Amino acid sequence: MRLLPIIPNGSWWTWERRRRLARSAYTPRNDTGNAGYGFPVDFTIQVSTDGTTWNEVVSRTAYPMPGGTVQSFSFASAQARYVKVTGTSLRQNPSDSNYYRMQLAELEVY
Repeated sequence: MRLLPIIPNGSWWTWERRRRLARSAYTPRNDTGNAGYGFPVDFTIQVSTDGTTWNEVVSRTAYPMPGGTVQSFSFASAQARYVKVTGTSLRQNPSDSNYYRMQLAELEVY
């Protein structure tokens, strides 16, 4: 299922009712010369049934730059209506004035 961000910074996604989830997949930025830039170095993935109480289901540190390939993360099955990705360390992009940005081309949850 593809989701749309519900707040301006794009860090959470929602859908109309709770679903059981056990995997998420993220497509990194994949435009020429920037493939993988914008994918966080350190990050967490959290789920929530109410948008207030969050359960961390994935935590990664020192994650290598993925290039343009889809990155999948499995976790223990959980009921959720909301998904939040928080980048706690980002990498510089030399093609973008060395700015630090978190940019994903696509998010899917299953």
